Amino acid sequence: LAEIDRLLLPAATLPAYIPKQCPVFPSPHTYKRTAVFPKREQDVFVTRMHKAEQSRQAEENLQRLVTQSAVALEQQQQQEQKQLAPSKKDRKAQGARQRIQDLFPPANFRHVDKRARLSSQTL
Repeated sequence: LAEIDRLLLPAATLPAYIPKQCPVFPSPHTYKRTAVFPKREQDVFVTRMHKAEQSRQAEENLQRLVTQSAVALEQQQQQEQKQLAPSKKDRKAQGARQRIQDLFPPANFRHVDKRARLSSQTL
């Protein structure tokens, strides 16, 4: 009997990458082609209730995600508008600059700018 086992079963040696303190693998017939059947609920009502609960939960999660992303987008847009919108003081200064430019167009001051540039170069 021992002679038959030795001939039919592979040698009880471990590959080099497995530490020596580990046990030897069982014979191949114990783990090859072993059928594994998942355990499922046999009651159809319980299965349908479980699927309905999963569907409802997925829908709620999706709605929550969409709502959160919409709120985040709205907050981001409000922050961008606050950053882009000039303050009241800036609007007054800009309005005053615009009125001065309307009264005295830049073309009339070309010679002043040229003199300022020349005087800064000579210093």
